[in-house]
Amino acid sequence: MQEEKKRKLRTWIRVASVYQMSFRSLAERLTGVGLSVAQFDLLSCLVMAEPEKLKQSDLADRLLVTKGNISGMLSRMTELGTVRRADDPHDKRSKRIEITARGRKLQEAGRGIQEDLVEEMFEGFDGERLDLLESIVGELSERINLAKSC
Repeated sequence: MQEEKKRKLRTWIRVASVYQMSFRSLAERLTGVGLSVAQFDLLSCLVMAEPEKLKQSDLADRLLVTKGNISGMLSRMTELGTVRRADDPHDKRSKRIEITARGRKLQEAGRGIQEDLVEEMFEGFDGERLDLLESIVGELSERINLAKSC
């Protein structure tokens, strides 16, 4: 039984290591187009939500960050001209976040970088292995979500 615990811990460490290495690799590649991973994620979130324009709180929820974090990032990105705040037609106190043409161009460049990285990582994996990996990761994700709700 002790050996099984060690094996699970080794596997967990490897999963965490793969995540960290892939995150670092993406971060390094994105700097080439002037984006951080967080900025790329935010721009991608805006693109995926279209045609809806998200509120700041919606972005924070989808990106799993605090409203304070998202506020600072939006201020910096507004200064860079990648997003803009627009009035909410249904709530005059709220703002909706829009991606600009510059932001869209950066997001598309980032998406290409991300796709290239994913292709490199999974090169040589056949459909069966990808299905198995996707299933295992999905199950782990469900277990983590269940544990959070308890």
